[in-house]
Amino acid sequence: MSMLNIYHFSIFFGMLPTERDTSGIYGGIFHYSLILAFMGSALLSFLYFWSKGQLDMDETPKIQMMHDEMINDEMMHDEMIMEDENGSEHDIR
Repeated sequence: MSMLNIYHFSIFFGMLPTERDTSGIYGGIFHYSLILAFMGSALLSFLYFWSKGQLDMDETPKIQMMHDEMINDEMMHDEMIMEDENGSEHDIR
């Protein structure tokens, strides 16, 4: 496809959303082209990860984030507890 044809093709698809013809032929073409683009990219991603063997649901990142959050929560809790002069602790929240 020459550059001139690509240019005209891009102008055609650039005008589709501005036409606001969702029930006509242009709206149908635009609708199905968006479906094809999204489904095609999802299919390509699936095939890529399937070929690499990375479709597993690895729990390691989730556990690491939960561990980091637990440590941060403990540090915040320790900062919120104050001791008065009698030595008893009060929650300042």
